[in-house]
Amino acid sequence: MIYNIHYDVCSIAISILTVICVLTTKDIERQENKAFLLIVMNGLLSGIFDIASAVANSFPAEFPRFTLEGLNFMYLVLHACVAMQFYIYIRLNGGRDIRFDLRHPSPYMIPLAITLAVMLLNPFLHWVYYFDENLRYCHGPMIYWMYASGGIYILMAFLDVAHYRKTTPWKRKALLLAFIAAGLLTVVIQMMFPNILIELFMQSVVYLGILVSIDDEDATYDLVTRVYNRKTFLEDTQVRMASDSKFDIIVLKLTNIDYYRNSMGIETINEVTYDIAHWLDSLDKAAKVYDLESGVFAFRTDTQDEVLTDALRDILNEQFQLDWIHQELAIRFNVQIAVVHIPDDVDTIENLVSLIDRQYVSTGRTRIVEANEFESFRREAAVEQVLRKAIEQKLFKVYFQPIWDSMTGKIHSGEALVRLIDDELGYISPEEFIRIAEHNGTIIKIGEIVFEEVCRVIRDRNIEELGLEFIEVNLSAVQCMQHDLAEYIIGTIDEYGIDGSQINLEVTESVAVQNEELLQNSMDQMRKRGITFSMDDFGTGYSNLQKVFAMGYDIVKIDKSILWAADEDFSARVLLESTIQMIKDMDRRIVVEGVETEEHRNTLKHLGVDFLQGFFFSRALAEDEFVEYVRNFNHIDSSGQEG
Repeated sequence: MIYNIHYDVCSIAISILTVICVLTTKDIERQENKAFLLIVMNGLLSGIFDIASAVANSFPAEFPRFTLEGLNFMYLVLHACVAMQFYIYIRLNGGRDIRFDLRHPSPYMIPLAITLAVMLLNPFLHWVYYFDENLRYCHGPMIYWMYASGGIYILMAFLDVAHYRKTTPWKRKALLLAFIAAGLLTVVIQMMFPNILIELFMQSVVYLGILVSIDDEDATYDLVTRVYNRKTFLEDTQVRMASDSKFDIIVLKLTNIDYYRNSMGIETINEVTYDIAHWLDSLDKAAKVYDLESGVFAFRTDTQDEVLTDALRDILNEQFQLDWIHQELAIRFNVQIAVVHIPDDVDTIENLVSLIDRQYVSTGRTRIVEANEFESFRREAAVEQVLRKAIEQKLFKVYFQPIWDSMTGKIHSGEALVRLIDDELGYISPEEFIRIAEHNGTIIKIGEIVFEEVCRVIRDRNIEELGLEFIEVNLSAVQCMQHDLAEYIIGTIDEYGIDGSQINLEVTESVAVQNEELLQNSMDQMRKRGITFSMDDFGTGYSNLQKVFAMGYDIVKIDKSILWAADEDFSARVLLESTIQMIKDMDRRIVVEGVETEEHRNTLKHLGVDFLQGFFFSRALAEDEFVEYVRNFNHIDSSGQEG
């Protein structure tokens, strides 16, 4: 049989080009790049031996018998190895570990081990190939095992990609699947046309495609420090987490880098961070260093080795106890060092990012973040999961705290307060979950749930008959920053068919200061529909009566801390009295929160406070309890008439 070697010649040329590109453009320290280089080198050598064996098989009389045997043996062994190399490359690209231990061989070695054993026995048994009496090259019965072995590895690779499909980037997943499909196609074509040596050519084309497509090195590295960037950190760590690997991450934060960047210039600090990054990279060649931006670096080990991790942490701590020397400059960095054990400390990429970005209080030149400090983070992560579940399943409960009118002696209104109880975590205070919700953005949806529930209660309970003027609803800082806030509020009250005057929106004083113009525009639109506004928490640090007047708040709610301080201190009492008087002089109504004693009530009534709110009257009540409480307190009978 005369073989067509033109495709093999082309495959050798493409393989040489690919090897050169890998060596000059890829980071060979990355395991997946090492595996890819070995595959391409295998293709290059296979092409050489395929051409040599094809020529020898075409003209067997011109070559010694051992040369014929040796050339075919080398080609088939090399070609048999490529399937397992391919499988290893797929696993490494997905962040899975590959361990070589002859004492405990892995199951994935079995097909190749069988193939190599058969090849070693072939000179005696002729199971794979042989030469007949005319020195013609012939296939033995086990040649089909060679193809079956390759098929097993291709199937294993496909199952691996499919199993981790949710955590593999779609582009990489598509390319790997294309790689698998191309491998199958080449095998089929080669089996159908054995004299056309096209298999290696098609494989080399696929390798070249992967080279230019699957990993953009410029997008992998930080442009300044030339270590892996934040995007690569997220991708690498996510796939390793998905593979159930155990490893450690040491986070190094230069907490005062902005000071030096402003005082010494960006160029100088860029040079310094470059030096720091490459010093970190020199500590352990098996580890990976990432620049997470803004003076934050991550140092990731491949395994969990407590001795190694502690040693690396101590090296960092000792180094930054000293000044970092750059040229003639001595820079005193304040640093925080945290060791994160995956998956013991965190088990999702989202929680890991939150933990890394978390601000820890600095206590000195260097700060070791202890493991017990992650407890509060884990609590936050757990609460965050509960929040998302509560939003999906509408588990939030809206309670109402009565507000007493000092002039009429009746309940005048109520404040809507959200409550959350989880089966596992139990009662979660609003102070805790609202702060977390504001941080992760779920506060907007929570605010909508509360507001729509309030509108339903106003409609279904006919609050006018209960003697209530309105229900107060808190607006979060995030809601106040929404450009479509007024549109949403007005649209919702129209949907429930209630009057705008039955809604009073509370805005925290600090929020009003930070979003004045946007909030003022929203308030002007809603005020046209009869909605009134209260400034909440007045007196907690941003007190500005001019803002109260300028923004047209109808009610000012004085924070409970002012009232409670007046119980203990004469100066605080003077402050309370003068604050009340000034607000009254501005012709604004007043609510004082935190009323807990009869003395509180009598004092505030004497000072002319309009409305009182606190445990002296009632805690926050569920809807049915609130309605019953108001009905009894205001002496309203079942027909809606005063008794």
